[in-house]
Amino acid sequence: MEPNIKELLFYRDKRATGIREELETSDGLLINRKQKGSFAYYFKNAPDIAIDDFISAELYDEVAGFSQDDSFNDLLFLTEILLDVLKYSKKPSVINRRLKLFCFKNMMFRNELITAEQHVNDREDLFRFFLFFHPCGEDFITSFSFRNGVPFYKEETIGLYERIHSLFDVIINKDHPVTLNGFTKISRDIALALLQSILQPAKQAVFTAEGNGADMLTKIFSEPHIFFDLYQHDQKKFFRLLEENIDQYIVKSWDDDPKLQASVYYGPAKNDAIERYFDRPSRLFPKKKYLAEFFIDLYIFYMLRQPAELESMITFFADKPRVQLKMIAILFSHPFYNGEAKLQLVQSGRDTLLPHGFWTERLRKMKDNVTKS
Repeated sequence: MEPNIKELLFYRDKRATGIREELETSDGLLINRKQKGSFAYYFKNAPDIAIDDFISAELYDEVAGFSQDDSFNDLLFLTEILLDVLKYSKKPSVINRRLKLFCFKNMMFRNELITAEQHVNDREDLFRFFLFFHPCGEDFITSFSFRNGVPFYKEETIGLYERIHSLFDVIINKDHPVTLNGFTKISRDIALALLQSILQPAKQAVFTAEGNGADMLTKIFSEPHIFFDLYQHDQKKFFRLLEENIDQYIVKSWDDDPKLQASVYYGPAKNDAIERYFDRPSRLFPKKKYLAEFFIDLYIFYMLRQPAELESMITFFADKPRVQLKMIAILFSHPFYNGEAKLQLVQSGRDTLLPHGFWTERLRKMKDNVTKS
């Protein structure tokens, strides 16, 4: 039976919105439950065996001998990363897990509205961030890449699906405990289905979301292409939606987040100036917060990394400096807004449009370095 990836992802999302009871998949094969501090998928007929339990340090040692290079080991690690998408844990990596899942979901859909030249590397960036948020070492991240939708391994094209399928054939045929072999075949099917969903993305991927179906945040989460429709055709409504929900996006110091509510961290030490930008809601609703995070992460990844789109946001909220400060504080705290994006901003000259804030000195130093070089 073909694994229902959308259902598996839906249960993963439910954990992030506060659902705690045990969940059983519709095919009756798996249960999603908490064990050892995290929610994961276990086999219903063997409730103590998780879908990634066949992966062990010993297995890595074994597969190292299958090939004269590192390819089998790297493919096994990539398999582990794919299966890990379905896990949820609050400690210590809830932000990394959310952003990793965000990257995976965005690799699952092909949006024809993204045709501008500045978006041609989005898929490559998504895959790189996907590995980064696992997290992976730099050598591993640079080993795998996508170019024009084609996967590469160490600068050469690779049939990822076929190679990982072959890896599982070797693993299953090896002398492993009989109790795991049958379950490993199900894990193989899940891993390959996850991989196939990003190798052959749907034109308009649809995800399941709990909430009011008429609510725009729910619509965007369920069908991300709506985000691009809204931004291109009704920016006034888009920015109103942003303003209404921006305070559900929590920016904190990572040393001052005892309840693990942060959406992103701005740094190690509490900064009262940054905290004053935000009007914290009297009560956070986990589902609404999760939907708002997805919406704002989309906005940062696809739009605000481009200097011209950042200028559009600043211009629209010209009479609302507090909203400007909130959004820029989120942007400069976000892992998506990396050194490359900041450099593009400096080189465009649009950094001069930003109001004064904790980003001012960072950009000045970068500009000085650019001028010297």
